[in-house]
Amino acid sequence: MLALAFYLRVLRLPRWRFRWMAWKRLLVLGAPLAVADLCHGVIMRLDLLAVGMRYGAQSAGWYGSASALLWASNLVAGSMALALVPVAASRGEGAEALSGRVLGWMVAVATLLATALSLGAHLWVPLLFGEDYTPAVEVLHVLAWCLIPASVVAWGNAVLLVRGHQRRVGIVAAGGLLGLALCLWWWLPRGLLGASGAQLAAQCGMATALWWWTRRP
Repeated sequence: MLALAFYLRVLRLPRWRFRWMAWKRLLVLGAPLAVADLCHGVIMRLDLLAVGMRYGAQSAGWYGSASALLWASNLVAGSMALALVPVAASRGEGAEALSGRVLGWMVAVATLLATALSLGAHLWVPLLFGEDYTPAVEVLHVLAWCLIPASVVAWGNAVLLVRGHQRRVGIVAAGGLLGLALCLWWWLPRGLLGASGAQLAAQCGMATALWWWTRRP
């Protein structure tokens, strides 16, 4: 908010007038992104909510500790994807090669982080949360690998936004939410590992769909 107020005061922007067509265009462009943002937010927490409703608060605490480590580590890929949007938009015709290189770096970084989280889960969980959260170690072994498809999801969203395909972003996010709900319904009876497997399957499904859509014009 402070940054926006600063830019509006300092930059010499033309005075904007109320125009219905401008509002209509903003609504058409922004609605799919709002749907996608909402769906991604629910996807990050639906498995935790399902675990809490099925197995109680203690299991939700164990699962939530592993989930927190996952999504905190995913900030790296998200930041790289956000940086791709303005850079790729300014490159024009050279954006395709740039996006390919960025994807390679994102997958490489995500693979390193996933390996460190998964193999070192028995160290990270007791160090950050205490010995009482030892059951979260097995959950983190599975959830850590969500970083790789999640990095592809962040990259695919950025590429589609640069190309102006906001609706595709919203469709994939809504499909991912529906897929996660179905996977949880099927795998949640298997315990915390079932919930983590459902999250991994949902992320892989969204990554595949976005990769396929970025290959299309």
